[in-house]
Amino acid sequence: MHIDILMPQIGMYMTSGVVARWLVDEGAEVKQGAAIVEIETDKATHTIEAAAGGILRRVAEEGAEVPCRGVVGYLVAPDEAL
Repeated sequence: MHIDILMPQIGMYMTSGVVARWLVDEGAEVKQGAAIVEIETDKATHTIEAAAGGILRRVAEEGAEVPCRGVVGYLVAPDEAL
């Protein structure tokens, strides 16, 4: 079963964020707690960490604006197709 990597809502009035930089390559295995992507808001840059271990599947490319709670990627099991 896959795990969604979501754009967080950091401030009360935040409606979207930008995928600034992926820190992990597509298809790479990550461990829980590893930094995987940096997102930018109008005020700061934040790092999203992996909620669990798995293989990274990107949805949003660097520079893409994603609404809060929108999917930027997935963590999947090594044998799981998405």
